[in-house]
Amino acid sequence: MVKDIEWDEKVRLYQNRMYLTGLYNPDDIRVEDKYLAYIAGLFDGEVALGIHRIGRSYRLQITYTKTNYDILKYLSNIFGGGVRRVKPQPYHRFKVWQWYIGAGYAYRTLRKLYPFLRIKQEAAAICIEFFERYWVGHSFTPVSNKRQAIGAQHMSQLQAYQSKPGSSKKSRTLHKLKQQRSISTVPDNVQAPTILKHYLLPHITLPELELAYIAGLLDAESSFLIYKLSNRPSYLLEVNYRKTDYNTLQYLADIFGGRVKPAPLSPRNIQDVWLWKLVSARAYSLLRHIYPFLRVKRRAAEICMEFFELYWQGRSTKPVSPERQAIGAKYAALLRLYHTKSMRHRRKNK
Repeated sequence: MVKDIEWDEKVRLYQNRMYLTGLYNPDDIRVEDKYLAYIAGLFDGEVALGIHRIGRSYRLQITYTKTNYDILKYLSNIFGGGVRRVKPQPYHRFKVWQWYIGAGYAYRTLRKLYPFLRIKQEAAAICIEFFERYWVGHSFTPVSNKRQAIGAQHMSQLQAYQSKPGSSKKSRTLHKLKQQRSISTVPDNVQAPTILKHYLLPHITLPELELAYIAGLLDAESSFLIYKLSNRPSYLLEVNYRKTDYNTLQYLADIFGGRVKPAPLSPRNIQDVWLWKLVSARAYSLLRHIYPFLRVKRRAAEICMEFFELYWQGRSTKPVSPERQAIGAKYAALLRLYHTKSMRHRRKNK
């Protein structure tokens, strides 16, 4: 954020903020905190914040591009904005959609989500300050040189911040939050069978809002898998998450375990990509904790948890019985069928 502001500018900024709060009041968005925390997870995962130049003027805009139309419509219903079809590209396997919202409504959205953001909180602060300094109301008068300087300053500041690897001071200190957790929340309405309670490892004590935030992160781009091992007739539950921001994955590893390591790169990757992976009981523990807050991957999580509850018999070197192999094959096929139906749904015209 810009620190060196003249006193007159500070007074004008305060007055503008009060006026904007009345015009684009964040309190007009009436959503429970747990849903805002979930949406903040989506924002930190995949949503793009930008300040764009259009001729002589500048514009604040938020965009979220995804193949899942329903989650974009969900955001549009809450915050406003529109959902449009993205022009097809050769590498697109499915129809791609984009939620977009700009100007005052983007400002209102960021003001509402700001307390819940972690990774993009500093980027949101730059965007909020830009709009409060730049905006002078709906006017057709030419943009003054001073406003152009403000727009150029904040746009370059945001671009410089976003170009940093692991681009958030918050993301570098996420692991410190582990020391502040004291509220135990495996939700009462989602109880594990008695035989599996011992395997809810590690023992997670997280506030509800943080669980909702993590669910939003994983709903964005993670993968829930059931597959057969290549070297023996056994099946494995896995949750993995790929991202260019190492600190986000390390934050998850600090809570739930697992390791963060470099992921295989494809020709389209222009940055290093990291992979965080959980398997078996730890993956089941993660799904149990975030299940009440999931939206996009809720059914996939149900299939994975049902598989593990029926298949798991503890750590053993005994051969896998034919009955357990049949359970593994059944749920692996069921999860593939679910993903196939999801792909068909993505190909439909809206």
